[in-house]
Amino acid sequence: VTKVLTTIRANATISGTLSKPDGSPVPFAWIGASNGFFKEDEAQGDFKGGEVIETGTEVRGDGEFQLPIVAGKYHLFVGFPPEAGNDLMPPQVEEIEIAGGENKVLNLALREPDAVITGSVQDEDGEDVRRGFCHAWSTEQGFAGQDFSDGEYSLPLMEGTWFVGCDSFGKETASGSFLRYQEKSITVVKGNTAGEDFVLSEALFDIPDGFSQSISCTAASEF
Repeated sequence: VTKVLTTIRANATISGTLSKPDGSPVPFAWIGASNGFFKEDEAQGDFKGGEVIETGTEVRGDGEFQLPIVAGKYHLFVGFPPEAGNDLMPPQVEEIEIAGGENKVLNLALREPDAVITGSVQDEDGEDVRRGFCHAWSTEQGFAGQDFSDGEYSLPLMEGTWFVGCDSFGKETASGSFLRYQEKSITVVKGNTAGEDFVLSEALFDIPDGFSQSISCTAASEF
């Protein structure tokens, strides 16, 4: 099977800074942009105006970034390493529209959460799940997530309604097993802690073994 990949030339730029609430820079974070939300009800494909664009760039050591992009309408989001602060939230999701030839400057800042969701994570046998990942997302507030250990999780969040879920690769003896829980809708109030426990079930699929392979950009390769 031959697949022709079409590249699109960037004709605009989003640049700016990412900082902590105290104004210090957040180095080596990730600035992402997606137009997928705005394309859901439109024809999509490899034709002008139909491209779904998912792109991003790393924030430099001084907290500045520059993202070449194609003119259009996007959701802008931020990911940052744990060392930047496990108790911080990414900026609220930015909805931007940018024209060809434009350089849009944005100064973004991480936020201090004002609420918490916490609880236990167990498997169907009632045993604590030793480690995994819990996440929360909101259309207005974006995405947040943290690793958990020893069957306990805590997610610092902003006030509002969140879709929350947890998953894990299961017990150490269960090779390839993947545990998950369908997301719950949870509302948290400013200044409060909401308690919510999760019982994870084994997913109805197996995680395939990973592999690595070197390829050449000048010759065909088979996997």
